[in-house]
Amino acid sequence: MLAEAAEVCRKGLEQHPSYGTARVVMGQIHEELGEMESAEQEYETALSLDPQNIMARMSLGKVLLRQDRRAAAGVHFEHVLFLNPTHEEASSLLEVADGCRPLPWEEHAADAAGQARPPEVSAEATEEHSGGDSLPSVEEIESTLRSLSELPGVLAVVLVEGDGLPIACHRNTSLDEEAFSALVSEINSAMVTCVQRMGMGEFERSVIEGAGARMVLRRADPRVLVVATEPGTRLGMVNMIIDRAAGRLGNASRSTG
Repeated sequence: MLAEAAEVCRKGLEQHPSYGTARVVMGQIHEELGEMESAEQEYETALSLDPQNIMARMSLGKVLLRQDRRAAAGVHFEHVLFLNPTHEEASSLLEVADGCRPLPWEEHAADAAGQARPPEVSAEATEEHSGGDSLPSVEEIESTLRSLSELPGVLAVVLVEGDGLPIACHRNTSLDEEAFSALVSEINSAMVTCVQRMGMGEFERSVIEGAGARMVLRRADPRVLVVATEPGTRLGMVNMIIDRAAGRLGNASRSTG
């Protein structure tokens, strides 16, 4: 029956390849057949057609969780919460991605076997256990930056070395990547010096407002995460996602650029 459904959906996509809902349905069929890589590809195609497709983003996040790719999954649940802050499932699965809760299917398996559920672990303990010096993969870096760049109102996302060398960039507008990165390095250096001289501790973030755009610089030690947005973008929600992204990207290797 699944094979027949897959064939019907496939024929429909041949006629209408840009139909995002059909892409999601095709991905769900691949999941049922255990074809996780194909499911992931269909969900990513749906998101390339519409980055704000909540169904596709939730489905992709779940597929990544099933493969224990928690960091990559987390960025999609964050994106859903940006679009809909009251999305309960996204909030719950983000806790799973952060390691604060066991995977749902692990909970169900434990219940079915009459075993005690694994204890919940705090985010702080998870971070300590995983080690602060672990390097994120290329996939995690690209997934994090791409998801940030797909948020409504975001113009560009750049991860920059302290010396001004760009590591990675995703942009929705024209941008001289190298010149922009060098400028960011100068601004960051000036802000760090200013904060230190004023006895304010470590520099964390700076927001630069312009008539046509806003730029947020966030420390991602020893690098800088820069997000340029349109002036009317909801900065509160963007800042929450930027903070989480900076934590994932702080140990990114220059070689991933």
